[in-house]
Amino acid sequence: MNFKRRFSTACGFFSFLLGTTVLLGWYLKIPLLIQVLPSFVPMQYNTALGFILCGVGLLLLNFNKFSLAIVPGVL
Repeated sequence: MNFKRRFSTACGFFSFLLGTTVLLGWYLKIPLLIQVLPSFVPMQYNTALGFILCGVGLLLLNFNKFSLAIVPGVL
C-alpha cells in the first residue's frame, strides 16, 4: 500500500473514531468528549454523525467498495 492510500485510510479511520467518540460523549453525558476545552464550542450531534459517515465513505473507497461508498455519500 502506498503512502497516499495509507494516509487516506488513516484519515478515514480518525474521522470515524472522532465522530464515534463524540457520539459516545453525547450518550453518556461526558462533557470532555463533546467539548475539549470550556472556551471551545461543543461539537453538535449531527456534526459527529457527519464525521462518521465521511470516515466510513473514505474507508470504503480505499478498499475499492465503490458501490457501497455511495450510501454514506448520499446520507
